Amino acid sequence: MGFVNSALARQLEKELTLAMDVINQNASLEDLIKLQNQHQKGHKDFHSAQPSSRPHAVINDLHPAKSVSQPIIKPEKTTSPAKANTDSAGNTLLFEIGQVLFEKGDDADSLMIIMDGEVIIYDPETNKEIATIGKGVSFGEQALLQGGMRSASARAKTLVTCLQIPTEPLRQILKADSGILTCTIEALLLQLNMTNQISRLSDSSQAIQTYEVMKKNDMSTLQVQKMLDEMKVSENYKDLKSQEYIFYSLLASDKMVTTFQQAGNVFASPDIEHSGAGIILIDGHIEARIGKNKIFHLGPGSVLGLAEGLKDEPCPWTLKALDHVTMLNVSISKALRALSHANSGIRGIVRYTSDRIIKLQDTLEIL
Repeated sequence: MGFVNSALARQLEKELTLAMDVINQNASLEDLIKLQNQHQKGHKDFHSAQPSSRPHAVINDLHPAKSVSQPIIKPEKTTSPAKANTDSAGNTLLFEIGQVLFEKGDDADSLMIIMDGEVIIYDPETNKEIATIGKGVSFGEQALLQGGMRSASARAKTLVTCLQIPTEPLRQILKADSGILTCTIEALLLQLNMTNQISRLSDSSQAIQTYEVMKKNDMSTLQVQKMLDEMKVSENYKDLKSQEYIFYSLLASDKMVTTFQQAGNVFASPDIEHSGAGIILIDGHIEARIGKNKIFHLGPGSVLGLAEGLKDEPCPWTLKALDHVTMLNVSISKALRALSHANSGIRGIVRYTSDRIIKLQDTLEIL
């Protein structure tokens, strides 16, 4: 599932809440700018001491500020979650032990961040536990997708304080985007899905693990776009998993450049300067090495280098084409320019999603 520290979660709650209030005209833009300046103030000396050639307005914004953690609020027994905060667009909900947060198949209309306690993610059809996640973990990113549905159920293992962020206003912003912003967020969510999956695979004793969203895509861009248009009209998403829907959406985009690598080419490593683009593998397979002993074979739907580029971090992967590889490239400079003009809520989602990806990759490096 990935982790984001509690200080970042607290800061994200404040920024997203105020950003949603600005959208709903319950707060002023000046209030939002003032809050952002407060969060950035603690990092002013660090950034002035380490200049970067990249556009840094958004990079600075992607670094969390420190905040004081809050004590858990224990709810009384209820049949539905109690609201700990009702005066903002984002609600802090309290769940008792055993209470269901949402069911598999429910509409994914909000993003969730656990502020205190533990939550069990499980398959209600088999009652099999998929994962137990705790304080600081965020989940439900598929809520940003039009037509997103919960792929599993969630219930409280302990008393839980959970921030619930409605995503419809953010979805409307993305829907109106005619540039690279939507592609950037969709690719980040795909990179997060990949990093979560391979983090679980890394526990296996098998030397080489494989990850791919789909084995092969035989449809042209026009065919993919036609299929997506028909899905939106009929609201029939053909049981697509959220990562499959994202992949098709990216395939249909005309906002990215297509590049190729021949079999045997090593085209990325920690010793090679970052290319300035996140890559989305759409055909072929690559060998991806991280740390001393971890090797993965990655196929279509794999995303690498995007979170690192947005955070101005080095790419930890050594990438080698196993066969003829086709990739879409998300320009980091274009993504940063788009984010510099984006809603604060969008920037907050990009910030903590990038942080989670990098933290998960850090754990892979030391295994």
